[in-house]
Amino acid sequence: MRKKILWSILAVIGLLFVGFSVYISIQVADGTTHLVEREDTYENSLTYLKEHDFDLDQFKKEHKMIFSKITSSAFGHKIPLLEVKTSAPSNGAVIMVHGLGGSKESILPISQMFLDLGYDVYAYDQRNSGENMAETNTFGVLESKDLEDVTHRVAKSLDSNQTLILWGESFGGATVGLGAKNLSKEVDYLILDSPVADGEAMTRQELNSISEETGLPLDYMLTLGDWNLRISQGFSLADSKVTEQIKEVPTPLLIVHSKTDEVVPYTMGQEVFQASPAKHKKFISVNQGEHASLFYEQTDLYRQSIEQFLNQTSD
Repeated sequence: MRKKILWSILAVIGLLFVGFSVYISIQVADGTTHLVEREDTYENSLTYLKEHDFDLDQFKKEHKMIFSKITSSAFGHKIPLLEVKTSAPSNGAVIMVHGLGGSKESILPISQMFLDLGYDVYAYDQRNSGENMAETNTFGVLESKDLEDVTHRVAKSLDSNQTLILWGESFGGATVGLGAKNLSKEVDYLILDSPVADGEAMTRQELNSISEETGLPLDYMLTLGDWNLRISQGFSLADSKVTEQIKEVPTPLLIVHSKTDEVVPYTMGQEVFQASPAKHKKFISVNQGEHASLFYEQTDLYRQSIEQFLNQTSD
């Protein structure tokens, strides 16, 4: 009788542990893939533009903005795409990938620089941003599939003597870094501004504070969350390591990063740069500066660095 009671107690404890573990896995996976509220991202972009004194209405008057939608070949959702033509003779095109919490509108201030340099600009809403209804953020893993679709579309519109540039900021830098391997035949240059390079490391950092507050082991939560991601989303946090993908990409690479970046560690930019096998690559390091803000803080340096990079690697 006592053994039966003991086994019953152990069975109940086991079931409770399994149930609790499943709950934790769901919470971690959900928190990892819903980093922002999609409905807020467009307003976030407008606020961002105002903070940087960017006149969106004036930009619309000066440029013809063409909006279209591409159907995702992998998942079937619509990818909202914005096209802005340069008024100068076109050297090609740049596809601009925004960061977390933003939308295709948030990159417009920097797009003016590329327009002035003679490049048509294409910007699109990443997953769970703007008008892109795909429900999850995945540290660039599934986002890279949208980038592939956009790149294929843009590449088909270019002549053989025109160039194609991928530019990604922060979270968008991860998207570009992860997608570049499958796009190396179509893309001529990669520019990463303060790139996220490891979703697992970013998640671990976030879970560490939760571990300290609750006493739950960090690795326990991370393992369960990753297990759930594999089942529910079809990817692992290990898939978000940009260094593992970029090491097979020979495309010329420019990385810009501030040593005082408090959002994405400076070391992430360094690791991506070191992993790249590109013969032509350059790392622009600044001693002071906020996250992904060099364009606004040192506009001339930003433009000159990009212009020199494109000119040198095209020689």
